[in-house]
Amino acid sequence: MVVTPCAHLGEEGNDEVARHYLQPYQLNILQRSARIFCMTTTELQILDRLGVTAEKVVVPYGIDFALAAGGNPEYLHKRYNVDGPVVLHLGVKTFEKGSITLLEAMKMLWDRGSNAWLVMAGPTLSDFEKYITANAPASPRLLNLPAFADQVKRDLLASAAVVAQPSRVESLGLVLLEAWANAKPAIAADIAVSRELITASGGGVVVRFGDAKALADEIEKLLANAEARRMMGLCGQKKALEYEGAKLWRRTADEMESVVEKGKRLGRRH
Repeated sequence: MVVTPCAHLGEEGNDEVARHYLQPYQLNILQRSARIFCMTTTELQILDRLGVTAEKVVVPYGIDFALAAGGNPEYLHKRYNVDGPVVLHLGVKTFEKGSITLLEAMKMLWDRGSNAWLVMAGPTLSDFEKYITANAPASPRLLNLPAFADQVKRDLLASAAVVAQPSRVESLGLVLLEAWANAKPAIAADIAVSRELITASGGGVVVRFGDAKALADEIEKLLANAEARRMMGLCGQKKALEYEGAKLWRRTADEMESVVEKGKRLGRRH
């Protein structure tokens, strides 16, 4: 049995998230695995600390650059008449993904006179639906879109100035990698797995989860500095190349073949 846990570890010192992914029965399954494919070194180290002795390797998901990049940077302007810099939030809209905090941060920026747009695209969970119904911002610069096809995702990423994904429920952070495939700077929550990507690459910044003021300040600084955005985007793009699917999928296949061969040898001995 080979397992990819995709454990969401949340914030240090707060087990609200991690306790749902590291319950005793889940750890028991991992302990009985022939191989565990961890998304990050952080995940591997935490499983070590929890006493999981099954063989672990870091083999994250790869991304297909052809499916992530090459969109139309004029898409939002032509389709929705978006006429300012775009802060983009992709994926499920919910508190845990930082969606509510991000909208609160943008309301602060709009109060300061910012002409930036917030584009949110993806499925909506009930907590965000309730929030936005009760707290709809006065600014018309919010574009709230439903789930999207691959081509639309490429167009959205190409149209963005900044990709903001201040989420505490990540096992790796594919949205960050997709942003970097498009040479876009990323803002993430200050959790270990996001730091592992962003701190090492220089491809963006991290802010404390749930801190709308800090998030607003970082967005404002990035929108005001085109050169910083360009350099972060290029640094991130270099980092994203390490996650190119063709490399990682081959390694995943090799690891699985290794497990099969080991199983055959054990079977012959018995």
